[in-house]
Amino acid sequence: ANAKLEHSVLGARVAVTDPARPERANFLQAQGWHTVDNPAPETGQASSLVLGLQALADREDIQSFLILLGDMPNIPERHLLALAEALTPGTDAVFSEIEGVPCPPVLFARSALPELLKLSGDAGARKLFQSLSNVRSVALSKADGLDIDSPEDLQRAGDLSHA
Repeated sequence: ANAKLEHSVLGARVAVTDPARPERANFLQAQGWHTVDNPAPETGQASSLVLGLQALADREDIQSFLILLGDMPNIPERHLLALAEALTPGTDAVFSEIEGVPCPPVLFARSALPELLKLSGDAGARKLFQSLSNVRSVALSKADGLDIDSPEDLQRAGDLSHA
């Protein structure tokens, strides 16, 4: 994600990390990211999301929040730009969508922040897709949206890159 965001105009870059893995935080900090430790990652994705957003909540200059997951390394810059283009005035969020299924990355307008800060559990922001009043989506290919959660997923990513 860092390489894709390098040339973008961003108000802040925040990564939520596991305090048991300080090398990750150190690496990200060296790349210009602000890091926030999640002392209880086992409570679910929403805890990381809320911690990251809380780090930015007081920044009135930030009017949107791009949520990227570290285990989705193939997201192309053109997709991130398409999300930004789709976040028009009055739109609460722009979700990525793979074959009709909402997924990250997601770009939220500041208007969605109160609902985001209430999230809990492992659903992350997915449940907001149904409850926000004005959402849009941008198609993402399966290859670009590959989620690497296991050694098998990593092998599949290698197979796709050689195809």
